Amino acid sequence: MAENLDKQKSMFPYSELSQESEINISGCVDGFGICSNGICETVNIASNTIIDGPCSFENCRNLTTVNFGQNVLITANNTFIGCSSLTTINASNGLRLFGNGTFARCGFRVLVIPKGTIIDRNYSFGQCLGLVSVVIEDEVEIIGNDTFKDCLSLFSVVIGNRVVISGNDTFKGCPKLIIVRIGNDVQILGNRTFAESGEYYLTIPSHKADLVEIGNSVVICGNETFKNCHRMSIVRMGHCVHILGNETFANCDRLETFRVGDDFTMTGKDNVAGCRNISTSTHGKNISYTDDSYRRNA
Repeated sequence: MAENLDKQKSMFPYSELSQESEINISGCVDGFGICSNGICETVNIASNTIIDGPCSFENCRNLTTVNFGQNVLITANNTFIGCSSLTTINASNGLRLFGNGTFARCGFRVLVIPKGTIIDRNYSFGQCLGLVSVVIEDEVEIIGNDTFKDCLSLFSVVIGNRVVISGNDTFKGCPKLIIVRIGNDVQILGNRTFAESGEYYLTIPSHKADLVEIGNSVVICGNETFKNCHRMSIVRMGHCVHILGNETFANCDRLETFRVGDDFTMTGKDNVAGCRNISTSTHGKNISYTDDSYRRNA
């Protein structure tokens, strides 16, 4: 297998690409320094391409658009890190990010993670300071840690159906995050997924509440998923939601409305500890819980 990959490798000499505004890539790329001088504006990556060279497009400050074909695999670290003008990713199914920091510190404002994407390493979109909205489409799997950590302007997250988040600290440290919508059949297995998000955000005109909406058949096994989200005021959950971790909503001290649907289960500890301001609590049928904090506060 290794011999076949070596035969397919496309070497891109720095001198040949230094004046190109658009680059087309295919095969297996060992891409050290492909565009490190920052002239490239558009990168087109063909289907079934593998990028395994480090720092391929690091700090390409003129790069605005990356177009991915199907089944692209990036195993290198920091492939597009620091591309401060990169605002657009057009990707098909099967995108696999297996390197660290792939799009960290890029210029995104609105980001769509396409259906079936696998994010297997850490800090993939970390510290994208202009990012305000993330849409995660169906059947995405986030295995790595710190995927959107320290995205300081992130305002809204929409998570599709059948998404699995098993990494830790996925949206931790996003102080302006006030709207989270989670689809159906989602599994949150990692810890501190949204912890300490929305903590410092003071006000937005026409937005009176920090809202978390959780769909049907969602399983939360990780700990501290929404802990210390001090601006959170409304939680709405669908049917067949199972909270098995600990301290899921702990210390959300402005949480006022807590609504759960039918067939709700909460078996961890301290999931609503410190949530002393819940004034409206609505419960569906077949509610099962062993958490004393839920009994006291909700």
